[in-house]
Amino acid sequence: MAKFLTKELIKNANDVKMELVEVPEWGGKMYIKSLSAIEREELRKEIGEGSDKEMDLVKVQMKMLSLTIVGEDKTRLFNEDDMLWLKEKSAVVMDRLFLISQKMAGLGADATEEIAKN
Repeated sequence: MAKFLTKELIKNANDVKMELVEVPEWGGKMYIKSLSAIEREELRKEIGEGSDKEMDLVKVQMKMLSLTIVGEDKTRLFNEDDMLWLKEKSAVVMDRLFLISQKMAGLGADATEEIAKN
């Protein structure tokens, strides 16, 4: 039977999931991680900004990937400035990484669209 959780056990639990992803088009591999609650809120706020309420799929993709792609040292590989050139990369690669990112974040296509609408 499972033990009762304490605040300390929860605080110290490593609940961030990571998946090692090969990207042959870029000549290597990277991790894609799950989102924390604060990162999911950051994603929701970023996507919801702007006067145009239409969902910008590239903006959604870039923000999600900037939050979830990490390197060997488990720190983010990309920041806000990187989104400018990252969106020029292959759509096939970016779509594949985005789908893995959605899965790791526990967000399906419907959930991502809903975040973008709000």
